[in-house]
Amino acid sequence: MCYFPAQSRLSDLHYLFILPMLYWLQAIRIKTLPASIIPVILGFSYAYSTTGEFSQLAFILTLISVLLIQIITNLFNDLMDHYQGADTAQRLGPKRMAASGKISPRSLLIVSLSLLILTLIPGYLLSQIRGWLVIPIGIASLILSYGYTGKPIALAYRGLGEIFVFFFFGILATLGSAWIQTGIWYSSILWLGASIGGLSCLLITINNLRDIDEDTQSEKRTLIVKLGWEKARFLPLIIWTSIYLLTLVGIVKFELTMYHIIFFIPIAILGFMIAFKVCKLKPSVTHNRYLALSALHLLLYGIFWTYIFVI
Repeated sequence: MCYFPAQSRLSDLHYLFILPMLYWLQAIRIKTLPASIIPVILGFSYAYSTTGEFSQLAFILTLISVLLIQIITNLFNDLMDHYQGADTAQRLGPKRMAASGKISPRSLLIVSLSLLILTLIPGYLLSQIRGWLVIPIGIASLILSYGYTGKPIALAYRGLGEIFVFFFFGILATLGSAWIQTGIWYSSILWLGASIGGLSCLLITINNLRDIDEDTQSEKRTLIVKLGWEKARFLPLIIWTSIYLLTLVGIVKFELTMYHIIFFIPIAILGFMIAFKVCKLKPSVTHNRYLALSALHLLLYGIFWTYIFVI
């Protein structure tokens, strides 16, 4: 009997702190965060390779800003999909917090708006480092973090989600990070920004192929829904091919040795196997495994090019 109070305290700790924390980690979709971390690291790594200079403060502020924008986007996504009935009991992917009742819509809204305001702090500090152009870029990014699924913009509901991801988490995040460091927009790494954007698009495409039936039912007109499964299932292979055709530019430009290419080939093969398998896969929970592998693919791709720039 003397153990009951301790057990009770542990139970209270679990329900009051641990469980809510796990719910919030699911809400921010922590497994997707490499999509914002990798382009920042790559942009700063390339800038370092060209100038030999590295500002820790600028790097930290940029990383915090981009991470916050992705987290805000994910939280608004959870909230707006709930309001618009896009997350149903038939969902094949991880349960969304608002739709499952794990986190109240009001809490999601309050935290999303609080983080949005918080993002203004690193944004302002970055404007002091690099100039006024940071401000309109930041404001546009914050508006679109809501507008990805929020009305009246609702990019994801108009089949434009991939364009947002490609541009923001690819080209802008990569080239913009290098610009924050040096003040130069490097057209020489446009191929890299586009490749990273393509890798993020591959994540979204696998996600939306999995959810095509649910999205069709809820009238969420993603690009996958508009194309239909028979056509859309080939998108992963098209994206993979585009990524590695662009990567050839980097291989030639940086004169990669056979030693480098030998280490890079397994990364490309991993990406191909993911795309090939998904093309043949009907919507199912198996897509979740390929989503995780696709995130790993993005991470490995980023680590490889960071090594090329820095070492």
